[in-house]
Amino acid sequence: MSTRSQGPHLLAPDMPVQAFSALLESYYEQLHRRFCQQSTIPDSISSIAEFCRFSRLMFYDMRELLEDDFGISRFVSEALLTPRLGEGNILALLYEWENNDIGEREYQQRLTDGYNSPYGSARACWQVYRETIFEVERLIRITRSRIAADAPDKLNYRFPWISDPRLEFEVD
Repeated sequence: MSTRSQGPHLLAPDMPVQAFSALLESYYEQLHRRFCQQSTIPDSISSIAEFCRFSRLMFYDMRELLEDDFGISRFVSEALLTPRLGEGNILALLYEWENNDIGEREYQQRLTDGYNSPYGSARACWQVYRETIFEVERLIRITRSRIAADAPDKLNYRFPWISDPRLEFEVD
């Protein structure tokens, strides 16, 4: 069993993969899909809050499975490359928005339909969103590297969300 992470962080597993986990693979696919949808900043604070909430729930479930030394199939790992969101302009833009008036304007424009933001301020919103994108990208990268030798073969398996022309992926 790999070393357990403390708090809201993920340590990369330090033991080899012991077994395939269909649950981990399902979580990976769901998180990958949601992460790819963040190639542009959502138009509403409610969408940002939903992404952050969903990601936080998935993070802890996936972290536990990774710490128990489970892995995913090579097929899924090779098909779902890590999107380049965190490395690019989105993190830099969100960091800027945390610290200037443009971020406040963008926050106010995205407060739609009388949504009661859980963040309380523009700065907090953009900081939580930026940190979530960073951690999700890291979680995807770590999970993708955990290949289980005993994974079942997959045939006729498709991932329609990766055809979005706005997405760029890491090259292995």
